[in-house]
Amino acid sequence: MNDSEERNRLWLQWEGCEQGQFALEKQKRLLLQMSSHWRRRGQALLEIECHCGYFLEAFWESGFEVSGTDRSPELLQRARGRLGKRADLHLAHPEHLTFEDKSFDYVLAISALDMDVDPGKVVQEAARICKKELLIGFMNRRSCGSLQQKLPNRLGGRSSASRAAAWRTAGETRKLLQEHLGRSPDALGSVLCGPLATWRRKSLAERVNGVVLPVPVGTFCAMRLDLTWERTGTPLIAWNPKESTAAQGAQPTGHRPAL
Repeated sequence: MNDSEERNRLWLQWEGCEQGQFALEKQKRLLLQMSSHWRRRGQALLEIECHCGYFLEAFWESGFEVSGTDRSPELLQRARGRLGKRADLHLAHPEHLTFEDKSFDYVLAISALDMDVDPGKVVQEAARICKKELLIGFMNRRSCGSLQQKLPNRLGGRSSASRAAAWRTAGETRKLLQEHLGRSPDALGSVLCGPLATWRRKSLAERVNGVVLPVPVGTFCAMRLDLTWERTGTPLIAWNPKESTAAQGAQPTGHRPAL
């Protein structure tokens, strides 16, 4: 089995198991909350590496015109089965997207920063085709869920999610965005604070894992970037006392004298 087939197998296994379904549900809650201020009607949204289309379906139901890309024909076929004609889906590598600049109002890169891609190129492509705001997702290496990944399988560690995704810290992700996009995130959120063993419905820890926190303590984190924001400022004119004194005796043409 090659790397691509193994990646597909792990994602399908994760989406089909109880822990994976629970995690996806909490991730969806975080993403929808962080994008709650986005306009919906007539707004084009693209998800890079949409896999089976779980998040795309949620954003379509939220009112967006959705599109998605994935480098796997198998996962893309699964997404077509889920979404039908509701989404425009394309086979593409996340480092080399065929869309023109600023083709979409909003862009999601929730599962795009895998271990086998150049994350700098991925975020540059995401920013290139985006008009307004980006949502970048990553698995948090400084979390309870990350610590459990180091345990053997018999102790509840090493889920399929850990082998299919690259783990990074919030600081590393913030540095990545600053280096390649020249800006820091405008907002951060995280979910899934408990260990993997608590990622279950109807458990005592379900509410804790579902709480959206503005700090990177959960296993899954997301960062939002506003690409329309421009740093503005009023240039300061150097003050020269001689020029200031000379100007006091002269009135510029068209200037209304003070009353």
